[in-house]
Amino acid sequence: MNATYPVRLPPLSGDLFEDIVLACLHALGYYVEANASPVEPENRGHRFFEVDAIATLLRPGAPSFQIVVEAKSGDWGWKDVFKTHGVCKYLESDATLFIALADFDNSLPCNFAGLPGDPADTGLHCIKARRSDGPHGVDIGGLMESIASVVPTIGSGRIGLVHKWLYACRLQRQMAASLARKDWPADEGLWVAVRDYLHCIRDLIPTMRSPADRLFEIVQAYWGDPDLSDLSRQACTSDGEFDDALYFGRHDHVQGCLWLQTRARLTILVTAVQCLLVGEQAHGEWAERVARLGDFEEPEVLPRLWQHLIWLHGGVMKRAQFDEEVALLAEDCACEPRVVAKGIEAIDALLPRSGRWWKQLGSSDLEVFALVPAAFRGIGVFRKAYGLKAYTTNESGMINLREYAGGPGWAHERLRDWNNCAARALDPEIDSGA
Repeated sequence: MNATYPVRLPPLSGDLFEDIVLACLHALGYYVEANASPVEPENRGHRFFEVDAIATLLRPGAPSFQIVVEAKSGDWGWKDVFKTHGVCKYLESDATLFIALADFDNSLPCNFAGLPGDPADTGLHCIKARRSDGPHGVDIGGLMESIASVVPTIGSGRIGLVHKWLYACRLQRQMAASLARKDWPADEGLWVAVRDYLHCIRDLIPTMRSPADRLFEIVQAYWGDPDLSDLSRQACTSDGEFDDALYFGRHDHVQGCLWLQTRARLTILVTAVQCLLVGEQAHGEWAERVARLGDFEEPEVLPRLWQHLIWLHGGVMKRAQFDEEVALLAEDCACEPRVVAKGIEAIDALLPRSGRWWKQLGSSDLEVFALVPAAFRGIGVFRKAYGLKAYTTNESGMINLREYAGGPGWAHERLRDWNNCAARALDPEIDSGA
């Protein structure tokens, strides 16, 4: 690998259709929970059909709008459509989106025209996505228009934003997969706890009707026994392994734990917002924490802001250009910059921790949200460098991050390391020693 490769992300390969659909939903303002297999809270061993996503739109002055989503690029039949819609009905969601990728001749295995009932009455919307000769082989603009024609959305749904979200969606899928491997090197009992907690936040929490009960369940599990708030350290098997994982993206099982911890914190924060919006009082000390959200002008913006901040922007901020960073986040989230600035500070006020969640890195002006996997920081640096046009290119068209870093030195090396982590995570065949 030549020395300039580490400052760009590799092309994505394989079947990207599911990731494309989820990236479109992110770009259209939805808070997206991927790969859920809902369970009955009273019978936790009984799982329903897995769906690709449960996505929720929170809007000012309007009730939340939740959809169950399934994306199919290969074989499927009517049973898949109605299983997905059955999950929607069980969860009492507002709509089902069943999105199938047509061949270049525009054909599908089944004809949506034969679907019985009026979608306005049934809440079942079947969308035909069209192939394209462009990047990723899907007409992304047409797909977003089709989605926006049947469910409410926020923002313009920029195609460029979808392309950036694709990296984050693919990386989240890989992190979840790393927790399912049989070659888990840490304590087996901890592996079982990790799997149970992933099941809790991905499968159990979405089925609970009461936001206050959901918040209680996930908080109890997070700070329970074992205490998963320190999960990534517990998963380490040798001295120095945690720092290697946190700063250089090594040790897949520790990376997966860092991702799970971060997803759990985000779920806790978002569920607290949902408590406020429906007027439910949270249990215990969280009642006071949720009440603090009432001071925010538009609390319904916070879930989509936080998911953009953590997964797409990598939990990285440069204080020297804070206003520019806030403006880029506001553009991505389709909200006002003042809401973004307050929402960033809200995390420290809401989420318990010894010290701040936002940490200054060394003597640089870089601040990071603690314990985000390094690969997501790499995606975030890439998003910011392009979004703020803070980069230069060489004769091969590859970018240099020095401008975003503020010049050569320690900060520039850290940004490059994060970008390398993202590149290696997305394409394991990249030579990590280059």
